[in-house]
Amino acid sequence: MPHAFEDVFWGSSSDPLSGVKKLHDNYQYGVAELEEILHFVSIRMQTEEYYANRLQEMAAVRIRPSKKNDDSSVGKVEELNTVLNNVLTTLRQEATIISSTHRHMHDTLNRTYTSLKKFLDDHRRLSQSRKELIDSATKRYETLASDVKEKRREASKKWDLAREADVTHKKDILSRDDVGVESLDVLITVADLQFTVVEFNTLVSEIERDVPKQDVKSIIGTYKSVVSGAAVIKYLMTNGAKVRRSLQTAESATAFLNALIGQGFLKSIALRNSNKLPVSEQQYQWKKTCLDNEPDHTRTRREAERAELEYKNAVKNAEEARVVLEAHCIEHMKTVQIALMERLTLAKTVISSYIDSEQSCISPITHSVERFNVLLEMFSPEQQVQVMAERDRTGNARLKPIVYSASSNKIRVESTYVNSVVFGVPLEPLAQRDSRRVPNLLRKCLRALVKGCVDSAAIGGRDGELRVWLESNMYAPTVQSLRANINGSGKPISLAHLRERPTSDIVGLIKLWLLQLPGSVCGDEVYEPLKLLYLSKSDEYAGMRSGSLKSLLSTLSQSSYSSLFALITHWQKLLAETNTASTDPKINDLSQVMGHLVLRPKVETLVTAFDKHPHRFLRDLLTHSTSEIFQIGMGPNPSSQSLQIEGEDLDPENDDDLDEEGVPSVVEEQDRIILLDAPIVQNTRMSISSSVSGYSGIGTGGAAGRDLLSNELDAVRLSVANKSDEDLFLEEEAEGLEDLNEEEMRRIEAEMDAMLAEDK
Repeated sequence: MPHAFEDVFWGSSSDPLSGVKKLHDNYQYGVAELEEILHFVSIRMQTEEYYANRLQEMAAVRIRPSKKNDDSSVGKVEELNTVLNNVLTTLRQEATIISSTHRHMHDTLNRTYTSLKKFLDDHRRLSQSRKELIDSATKRYETLASDVKEKRREASKKWDLAREADVTHKKDILSRDDVGVESLDVLITVADLQFTVVEFNTLVSEIERDVPKQDVKSIIGTYKSVVSGAAVIKYLMTNGAKVRRSLQTAESATAFLNALIGQGFLKSIALRNSNKLPVSEQQYQWKKTCLDNEPDHTRTRREAERAELEYKNAVKNAEEARVVLEAHCIEHMKTVQIALMERLTLAKTVISSYIDSEQSCISPITHSVERFNVLLEMFSPEQQVQVMAERDRTGNARLKPIVYSASSNKIRVESTYVNSVVFGVPLEPLAQRDSRRVPNLLRKCLRALVKGCVDSAAIGGRDGELRVWLESNMYAPTVQSLRANINGSGKPISLAHLRERPTSDIVGLIKLWLLQLPGSVCGDEVYEPLKLLYLSKSDEYAGMRSGSLKSLLSTLSQSSYSSLFALITHWQKLLAETNTASTDPKINDLSQVMGHLVLRPKVETLVTAFDKHPHRFLRDLLTHSTSEIFQIGMGPNPSSQSLQIEGEDLDPENDDDLDEEGVPSVVEEQDRIILLDAPIVQNTRMSISSSVSGYSGIGTGGAAGRDLLSNELDAVRLSVANKSDEDLFLEEEAEGLEDLNEEEMRRIEAEMDAMLAEDK
């Protein structure tokens, strides 16, 4: 199976782009080789031209005096038809023939010289320009990746401050005599509308966060993060109306915008005549986003949320930069491979033309021509490309996808973007999130292949699918587009949508997903044991390895075991339906293509790039029945539940999708960040006991008291649910109190139900 440069010229985990650097160096060396050939051809052309001219001059030389050059003392001499004269005539004729032969060689070399020079002129700067483009993209990616780390640290610090302020605020509330009753916030008036400080600051922060910003160039420079007045008014009329209904009118929204401008929240960037233009036609920059008298716990919480949003946006920007960099690298690798093929083909053409011209010369160079022909028979551009890919390969490690995760363990992020990211997510968490042993992406892609894609009939059904598996298609633009549509878009993975795509897109998507898994499907822990198992290069003991393989695979996690089984089952059915024998070279080709995607080490190095056991391991899985390798009726661990080999997770022909009908294509949901902190436990107990005791004195007419008691009990449940076991234990040790367990909660609920029954 021919190697594609985009598959082998990456690098190690520590330097994924080392292959690009090596390709650049090899390309520059190849250009230098062509320049050397060009110089050689040029010198040979000059030599052949000089030789041809001199031979022509030699053929025209007349030694004896004639009517034209009779300046000797012997006088006029008649030219006689002597043997010597015939010899001289023959020599002159031979010199003329040889001269024309060398002239022909000069003309032949001149044609190859022209094509060679044109190729060098077109490609001399090609690699350098693309290398500079990759260096620029790398610099931007590294800057954005560093910014991601900085934004994460900043968000984490701000969440710590928010947590401290929140705890302080709750302690202040619990330390008051009127525990459970919040003090009223200060009301402010903005454009004839009254807000609390928290409401106003929240609304202003949402405007600053959600209204689109842009950079505006002017004669004095560039204004950063500029918003238009019309966009602010439109946002107030749509989203601001949810806070104050009166903002849905244009007059009220304009008045609110004028108030923001007047109080210094926004400043117009107009240099002059700003007072003559309507506020909706002007552009502004934010100067502040909150009032100074806001409570610390709300201010720090909002700042932390803003920092978290900036961190998430930084992750998106860094991932986009990574995708751009990877696309540049892949394009560069493909271009270099094509250019290398053209260069070697051209070199072969030049040498062949050189030899052809040599063959037209005199016989003494015949033996040299034969030697060159022997060399040419051994010279194959395709073979040289593959030899270079095998000998100089730098590794298989790619740029890892950047996946968003909460910046602090004190928060929980509920986001359609986060929950729909499937590339770069470890297999086990992905399967748990999908509530499947086999993740939905792999399961539905295999099911789409079995049921047939849009081009299944055109490519020849299952035979065409087998050919697609052997192709290098994971970097196709359509596959990258499909990945972008699925990954982090908030859309459910639809089997019907997958079946509308070509087979090559679905196969490429599976390969890309396997490639971008943080660990391979088989897991990192079995890589070295399998390497030891395949130390012998002979397949003499292939039958004896099945037991060892079965034992090793049983140590995998459930999701890894099930996903591997799903893939092997699909491929075995595909090979069976295409009547592919176990000795068919296609099985070896499929193992070569998919071996590294199914099994790879935790850390990829130049040494692991030459490991052959992933290919041999996959070939054994494909040529042995599943009962010999997998444990039918058992999970990957003897203590786990039954794997149910014929279950829905592993049978791609079982159509039980729930997302095909009645589910919207896009889930409209705002991102939510939940702070995982709770009030202090001892005061929570006091709140419960005081609530229960207070209820006993309400009597039959205390409906308001019952509502208050119910609300406080709900608050207690929420606080206990949000408090971690470790925090509860530490607080119990510090205060000498027992944990509020479920039995006490049930006892309190029973007491409340009894009192409600007596009241009735």
